[in-house]
Amino acid sequence: MNNVMKQVAGVVAAVTIFALLAGVGYITQVGMSQTFGPADPPRENRRTGLSNKAYGNGWEEERDPIPEGESVWEDHDDLDQEDRLADRPGNFEVVSLVGEFFRSVYQVRPDFEHVAYPYQSDSKVWETKELHDAATAEAEAEARKTGRKEKNKLRSYNVVIHKVTLVNLKEGESGIPNATELGVSMSKIERLGEVRERHPERCVVTLLRVGLESLQSDKVEGDRSDSDMILCWVKKPEGWKLVWFEK
Repeated sequence: MNNVMKQVAGVVAAVTIFALLAGVGYITQVGMSQTFGPADPPRENRRTGLSNKAYGNGWEEERDPIPEGESVWEDHDDLDQEDRLADRPGNFEVVSLVGEFFRSVYQVRPDFEHVAYPYQSDSKVWETKELHDAATAEAEAEARKTGRKEKNKLRSYNVVIHKVTLVNLKEGESGIPNATELGVSMSKIERLGEVRERHPERCVVTLLRVGLESLQSDKVEGDRSDSDMILCWVKKPEGWKLVWFEK
């Protein structure tokens, strides 16, 4: 019984000490004047007609009402991180472009949007859009001549994206940290280096873990690597552009 009483007493003492420390921490956080200083007058005792005035501890700031027709929103004017401002608004735009890429290549006649040339697909490099379009037109002409309809193989699958990893690269950078752990082979690292020589701008490499669920059988393609597919985007003056696709 003595041991039990000692344990209970220890718990009570610990709780008491914790409460005292928490109180001191709160006072330190909000400040002595904030805790013990004069409080704002009760709302019912405030003067009327001051809805456009901000109250604090004994002070108020008068502001003119915002005229009708003028926006109540304004942008920040105190942004001084010059290095980060150059990258504003960040890289979230690339996330939506990943969806746009799959939407465009999943069409009956696959299309390629938001592409900058030279553009590389796996090991094939297209130096210009004109050359890329000409090769596509030639393949379609051959199919027309033989009477053989083309089919977009991707449309026989459900595309299920399990994971997207964004690798942010500054201008001129071409390395991927922890490449081996992410399933990026040495050949792909070398290929990325070649792509970056052609497009050295600020870059976001998107590594995708993608499952392709067959609509014709129980087959599922994808090796469960973070780099099942790689999309490499660079920031051009006209926006983010795709310069490399690897599967």
